[in-house]
Amino acid sequence: MKKYIKYASLIFVTVAITTPFAFAEEVSTTTGVAATTTTTITPRDNFKNLKEKEKQAIESTRKEFKDNLVQEKTGVKAEIDKKRSEIKNMIGDNKIEANKEIELKKAGIKNEIEATREEFKKELEIKKEEVKAKITAAKATLKTNLLKIKDEKKKQTVENIVSKIAELNTKAVNNLTESLTKIEAALSKIEVKTNESAAKGIDVTKTRDEIAKAKIAIADAKALTLTQTTKVYTANITTETALKGSMTTVKESLNTDIKALRAKIQAAHTAVKTANITLMQTEEVNNSGVKVEEKAKVEEGSTTTTNQ
Repeated sequence: MKKYIKYASLIFVTVAITTPFAFAEEVSTTTGVAATTTTTITPRDNFKNLKEKEKQAIESTRKEFKDNLVQEKTGVKAEIDKKRSEIKNMIGDNKIEANKEIELKKAGIKNEIEATREEFKKELEIKKEEVKAKITAAKATLKTNLLKIKDEKKKQTVENIVSKIAELNTKAVNNLTESLTKIEAALSKIEVKTNESAAKGIDVTKTRDEIAKAKIAIADAKALTLTQTTKVYTANITTETALKGSMTTVKESLNTDIKALRAKIQAAHTAVKTANITLMQTEEVNNSGVKVEEKAKVEEGSTTTTNQ
């Protein structure tokens, strides 16, 4: 009995296992036949196709927008480059014009200084020729006055002193004239720098006022130099007893005159130095506190010579 039950169980299990495979094969065969006859499009396929078309449209729009953006950027860049070029050319033209104007002003200042210097030089030469005649006449007068003195040694001493005083006067005038020339040259440089600063838009009104004052001071010094050039120092000889006093008066007169001339030239030097300092201060203010390296000084030689 147990053996029969065992065989029956085996048959049942076998049937249970093989039946699904047979059914699956049948279904597969049927489905294959149907597939060969018709194609069925499901809603899922429609959604997938619609999504693909939308994706393509978005990509197309994005590409078109990107191309337009690139074109706009290219156009804007070209316009900016054009404007930059125009501005650069304009600035270049303005610089050229400004430089031309500065050069013309430089030339004008240089010509003015040269003309003034030449005029002063000619006047100085004329005065020197005049003083030669005066010296000759003064020597003749001195010889006549020395007839009042019997001591020949004293006569010779007086003549030597008068001659020495004339030499000292000439030497002092020449040295101070050289100093004055250097001071005037320094002022011309300051005036050129002032014009350059003005071309940059810096207010140089105060500097130009100081330059005008310096020019007046230089003109005063020149006038006194010409006057000093023509001076001839002679002794007023009356008696042998008063001879020493007369010679002392002549020496003091020369010292006083040279001191006055030196003071005039020193005043011109100070005026030029003030103009330079004013220019430096103006540049410092207009350069946002940036220090100007150049020191406020006129040529060293002028100061040294005026203190002789």
